[in-house]
Amino acid sequence: MNKEENFHDERILSEGEKNTERVGFAYQPIEYARKEWIASLKNLGKTLEIGVWKGDILFKVHEESESFTGIDLSREAIKLLEKETNSLKSAKIKLEHLDFFDLPEDKKFDSIIMSGVLHHLDLNKVIKKLESILENKGKFYIWEPLPGPMLLRLFRFLTPNLRTDDEAPLSESFLEKLKNKFPSHKLNYCGSSIALTAPMALIKVNKNLMFKLDKYLTKKNFFQPWVIYGFFSK
Repeated sequence: MNKEENFHDERILSEGEKNTERVGFAYQPIEYARKEWIASLKNLGKTLEIGVWKGDILFKVHEESESFTGIDLSREAIKLLEKETNSLKSAKIKLEHLDFFDLPEDKKFDSIIMSGVLHHLDLNKVIKKLESILENKGKFYIWEPLPGPMLLRLFRFLTPNLRTDDEAPLSESFLEKLKNKFPSHKLNYCGSSIALTAPMALIKVNKNLMFKLDKYLTKKNFFQPWVIYGFFSK
């Protein structure tokens, strides 16, 4: 835990106030899709977000929750977010510096959210933990990277310092296991257009147009091997 915690502490402190855009221009279709996914999170009940980070999900969905617990491995992220959430003056928001696997099993949640976190964890341990803290008929929402095309896999191989050692995009076999575990949920994809949107960054094509193009291409079987993100919702 310490190595992972230190990595994210250093990352959030180095970003400071300059983190106004999470991804580069070429990734804008993915950001648009992520915003749509977040906006779809409704009627959450007692909610747990694992990897609350800077709170972009918290600020958008806490009003859809009966209570909202946000945990993060980064102590610095929690400190910064506590300052940001003071203005909300909401007693139902609780933030903790805590490892997901250390959550007491007597705590139960109606909805559990992970965005860019699951691919850092032992996936079988996650399934087991979910069984102990998720209410019957509870909802599990994820937004996670997938292996993607060979060019992206090569980029990941050549840039190991951009991520921690335990990061691994979700495999198809694990996604199948998730779908079997949560049959009422739906798995969607985005990012199939990245090979096209990367060059578009040079000429600053309209972002909304890029998003619509990505949605269209992702529905085509030919582009399925190119998808680089998956999101799971009910």
